[in-house]
Order: sequence, then C-alpha cells, then structure tokens
Amino acid sequence: MMLMEVLHAADLTRDQLTLIPSTVDQHIGIMRQAEVDAVISFEPYASALVSEGYHVIFDSSKLQNPIIDVLVSRESIIEQHQQQFQQLLAGHWQAVELLKQHPEKALPILKQRLGQTETALTGIYQGLIIPDFDHNARIIEHDLNGLAASTREAMFEFGLLNEIPMLDALADNTLHETSR
Repeated sequence: MMLMEVLHAADLTRDQLTLIPSTVDQHIGIMRQAEVDAVISFEPYASALVSEGYHVIFDSSKLQNPIIDVLVSRESIIEQHQQQFQQLLAGHWQAVELLKQHPEKALPILKQRLGQTETALTGIYQGLIIPDFDHNARIIEHDLNGLAASTREAMFEFGLLNEIPMLDALADNTLHETSR
C-alpha cells in the first residue's frame, strides 16, 4: 500500500519503476551500494538511513489511510491453539500499556531488542500512534472492512491480485475481546 501511495503522490505509474525485492535489514546496504534509488522502510531502519545522510521523501503521516498491523492465521490453527493466541495478544496489550504508562521501563527493553539508544527510541516512538485495546476494538468493529475493501481494490488495480477476493468474515473479534 505504501508503494501505491508513493506512486500516487509522485504522479508515477508502476511501469516507471523497477522493483528490487529486499528485506528491511538490507536497506542500508543496498542504498550504500547504489543498487536502488529509494527504499520503503520503517523504524528503526528509517532513522538509521537518515543518520547515514539519506532523506525522507515520503512518510506514513501523508497516507490517506492508516497503517494497520494485523495478526493473521487460519481458523483451524486458532482453534487448536486458542490459549497461546490469547497469551500472545495479552502480552501485546501489556507491552502497549507499559510503553504508554511507563516508558522509562519499556525503553530499556526496546533498546536491547532493537539495538537503539533510548534517545533514538524516544524519537522513533514520538510520532507513532500505537492503538490501545479500545482503539483497536473500534478499528476491528467499524473500520477494518472498509480499509480492507479499499486495499483490495488498490491491490487489484496495481496488479497484485488476479481477482478481487471476497471479504466475508474477514475479522473475528473473539480473540481480541478475550485477550484483555
């Protein structure tokens, strides 16, 4: 979706680009080697690229629709491992609350995990909107199907889908409701 938004903002078409597949941990290297002209990256790699002297030409704050992180699984796997999924989600919400309520406790953990300084992490997280449990529930209940529909249409137009898939029963809020 980010690529489609960038192309739209720059008034470019997909045919005007050569896409080079890469993983996010390769972004600094391929930029240094001039293998690409630009990358679509995210934190903490985006800040590392800026510290190397590269410039941000577009960021997610300019997107028409928000970026939504999703957890996807087959229904049969969720049924087999419901307790583990609930623990995973409960841990996520605990981490979100820790970051919001006690950043001084969360930042050392993130520092170790992401290999960033606490100062860098403060800057990275300052502009991020991290939905809490209630905000996430509203997204699932009210916004997700609409956002998924617009994403599906754009992906079809962009040639990433051969046909437009049905979105029946896209989101099940059951695990979310029981993970608090």
